Amino acid sequence: MATTVRVAGGWVRDKILGKESHDIDIALDDMTGLQFAEKVNEHLTEMGVNTRRIGVIQANPEQSKHLETAACTVMGMSIDLVNLRSEQYDELSRIPNMRFGSPLEDATRRDFTINSLFYNINMGQVEDFTGKGLEDLKVGLIRTPLPPSTTFQDDPLRMLRAIRFATRFGFDLDSDIKEAFGDISILQVLRTKISRERIGVELNGMLQGANAGEAMRYLQKFNLAPIIFSPVSETSLMTHDWSKAVQVTEELLCADLKEYSVELVCLVGMFSNHVGVKALNSKKVPEPFSMVVIRDFLMFKLSLAQQVSAALEGTTIIVNIASKIENTINLQEYDNSKFDEMRLELGRFMWDQKDLFRISIMAAIACHPDKASAIRKLDQIGLEIWKLEKLWENEALCDGRTLMSKLKIEKGPVVGILMNMQRDWFIMNSTKEKFDIDECILHLDTKKEKATEEQMLILKKKLEDSARKKAEFKLEKAKLHQAHLAKLLEAKNRAESELC
Repeated sequence: MATTVRVAGGWVRDKILGKESHDIDIALDDMTGLQFAEKVNEHLTEMGVNTRRIGVIQANPEQSKHLETAACTVMGMSIDLVNLRSEQYDELSRIPNMRFGSPLEDATRRDFTINSLFYNINMGQVEDFTGKGLEDLKVGLIRTPLPPSTTFQDDPLRMLRAIRFATRFGFDLDSDIKEAFGDISILQVLRTKISRERIGVELNGMLQGANAGEAMRYLQKFNLAPIIFSPVSETSLMTHDWSKAVQVTEELLCADLKEYSVELVCLVGMFSNHVGVKALNSKKVPEPFSMVVIRDFLMFKLSLAQQVSAALEGTTIIVNIASKIENTINLQEYDNSKFDEMRLELGRFMWDQKDLFRISIMAAIACHPDKASAIRKLDQIGLEIWKLEKLWENEALCDGRTLMSKLKIEKGPVVGILMNMQRDWFIMNSTKEKFDIDECILHLDTKKEKATEEQMLILKKKLEDSARKKAEFKLEKAKLHQAHLAKLLEAKNRAESELC
């Protein structure tokens, strides 16, 4: 078989940089990836080696995936196979006409020079057909083989990839790339034509890198942040100032938050300018802005979206509690029944937030520097004076079943009320060296009748709240729909005026 087999792109780049790489892409000069994969499997079968089914990733030009890719497993390694190709564009379409190409044509249509290198397996040598890849690796430069406007028009997602690679390797962006970032037409295609899932994958790559904060700064600097961190329909956010969000992100990354993932810290920072803001989810129901974008548009895990939203909502509660702090009173004076209400409020919040409390505190400080002193004092009081940290992990706590047994009550809503009363007892007795659960049970036994009365009041309030919330929900939904339609009309009128 006369086929020249070349390893392409990332594997070659990483090996030259001395990094591990398991991302093996093979480029073939005279047959398709599927044809070659079938021949590989035939050869392995002849050798008595078990083979796996060949996977085929179909071309999807609308998502800038222009060529079919075959995937197979050889000796336990996953390998992607494609043919060398050349692309020619019709003036009226973004979708290229594909044909077999030379190594030079294939190298020049790739995203960046550092990813256009080949390792020729037949010859046993590295090939740099652009003449720039090896030098750019040496000096640390992200540059496109073709003019950046051409490369980005082919696939606008490459704008995000440029930032990801630059921050991953600590490389500089070529000046021509920086200039191309200002091309409104390419930004528009990135915002409206590229799937949010693909954008989410690139963002995730940035967040997993060693310089996530710098990546967020680049996104803000080149006006890419509103494309990534907002729904497609929210055109008003294209002119929003994201510099404050980046500043908060950088402050959080510098804080002592090692117990949290960089991904969580960055997302809390980048959505910090939308606390309290609602957006329509995929079912047209209003939800916290961060929840909708992270879960529905970036398609990250639901648990991550919930953590970000909870941490951000917590900042508002922290600021409200901190506003009650009296600067003239020293710390020890807060160990006084005069501040029981504040103690209970903070304790309940910490109990609800659990491990998210620390990032909520730091985010509140970063978002509200004018209240930073009061927030820090509140934090200190909670930890040192009231000793509220991790009360919910105390071994003396009774679960619902144990509480029912000790208090001789039946299963029902009243158990939940008594569980909350147990929580409050622990908060108000948090400074004790050892918790006496029998003392707590005696306290709760005297509260059973009150708990039943409270249950009835809660049920009544729930009915009233349900009716009120339904009315408020309908009103908020109508307002969001009206705003959405107004933005669409504005965009339509703008497009029509530009055509005229």
